[in-house]
Amino acid sequence: MGFNQRDVSDLLVGECYFSKRPARIIRNRTKTGVPTNHLMWKQTNNFLKQLCKGKQPNEMVFRRPDGRELIPYTTDSKGKITGGRADYLGNKFKRLVKRVLGEDETRTLRDLRKTGANFCKQRFLGSEKMYLGHGDSSMSIHYTETNQKLLDTALCFMEKDLGFTEMLQPYYSKRMNQ
Repeated sequence: MGFNQRDVSDLLVGECYFSKRPARIIRNRTKTGVPTNHLMWKQTNNFLKQLCKGKQPNEMVFRRPDGRELIPYTTDSKGKITGGRADYLGNKFKRLVKRVLGEDETRTLRDLRKTGANFCKQRFLGSEKMYLGHGDSSMSIHYTETNQKLLDTALCFMEKDLGFTEMLQPYYSKRMNQ
């Protein structure tokens, strides 16, 4: 999934659909409001199920150890969001990268997002926009439907090619035989 830090921070339990086959995250992207629909990899599904257990649909999936939001925002006296971005996820990721790959390594969460988008684009041209949650800006949006199968296929191959699974997800293997 081409989520940025804000998308991860704002993810609600009710946006995780574990009973769909395959399990999915269906939501509007935080920054743009563009509808997104990403199938979950098996490991993602298992991890999110644990995090969501016992929570209400309107609760956030992820919180800091102290219970605060991953990216808190401040508000003015009228209740309008004014900013106050703290890059908790980015800092955690940078520390992990340095610990695993060495102090000279400079990869960021943005690089991870770019890697996924490039994989999608190289494998299935056009799927990168859906992966990133970018809206279609062409006139075709008024005449065509989103090719969800294209993104699903790209995500299934990404899961396999990056070594998170040995086989394509069962639902996808069945589609290939049809």
